[in-house]
Amino acid sequence: MGRATVLAALYIAIQAALITTGDERIRGAFGFRMFPESSTLRAHLARRVGPQRKLVPVEHGEWQGRDSGGGGIRTIRWRDWVPQRELSRFDGPVTVSYTLESHVAEFHAALDYVASRIPKDGETYALVLVVDGNLNGHERRHFEFESEVPAEEDERDGRSR
Repeated sequence: MGRATVLAALYIAIQAALITTGDERIRGAFGFRMFPESSTLRAHLARRVGPQRKLVPVEHGEWQGRDSGGGGIRTIRWRDWVPQRELSRFDGPVTVSYTLESHVAEFHAALDYVASRIPKDGETYALVLVVDGNLNGHERRHFEFESEVPAEEDERDGRSR
């Protein structure tokens, strides 16, 4: 067997392995789908605020929060941390790319990312994401995720928010 034949056989084997294991990777990368999903979702963002942990809706991924030192008010924007349009649209329909589950998993990861990095606003204890999905126009799915916003080091004892 010649060198070209060995390389061609190796290439075909790698492609076959990628295709057969595609469903195991995020977004099904390299996986074959004869008929892709036609799913949509609506994501709603909220935050838990105050000592009673009241759930407050967040409009269009933006909210105003007091500085943790009791100072001024600042606007916090989700899209400053998550610029991808498909992960920054709230309260409206979004057509998912790939699969509903992979899109929801990316939203969940984005929620954890934003909650761990937003400036401490002195009021927000957690961010809450509610996703209502429609799988291929038939089956409805509901997901809820909550990510705690870490407190400032000096707030941890009394949690003075």
